[in-house]
Amino acid sequence: MQTEPLLSLSDTERQQQAASLVREIADLERRLWMRKQNLQTLQSDCRHDWAIAYTPEHWQGYRIEASGGGSDFTPAINVGPETVRRWTRTCKHCRKQQVTQRTKREQHPGAIPGTAAEVEVPVFD
Repeated sequence: MQTEPLLSLSDTERQQQAASLVREIADLERRLWMRKQNLQTLQSDCRHDWAIAYTPEHWQGYRIEASGGGSDFTPAINVGPETVRRWTRTCKHCRKQQVTQRTKREQHPGAIPGTAAEVEVPVFD
């Protein structure tokens, strides 16, 4: 839809264009809702085959400068960088994604017979 600059429109043209946009947006929202429902049905019927990836979130450190004066003085604060451990699993068939930060410790057999190691594995709901 080609639109003219809004300032050059008459009141009637502006009302017509607004009504047209309202109808178009309502149609797009309805189509989006239908597509989301179709995707949800497809994903709920899927026999998921998950691919799990470690996807940490990295937060860069920053500094909050001092402000105020007298009794309202706030000293400068350094906020250090942080990494939040996170895992994402994606179904290879329907592309459904789940994200978690929870883990549990499990015993896994080692490469040498009779050995084992305790490892953290992600827990998805």
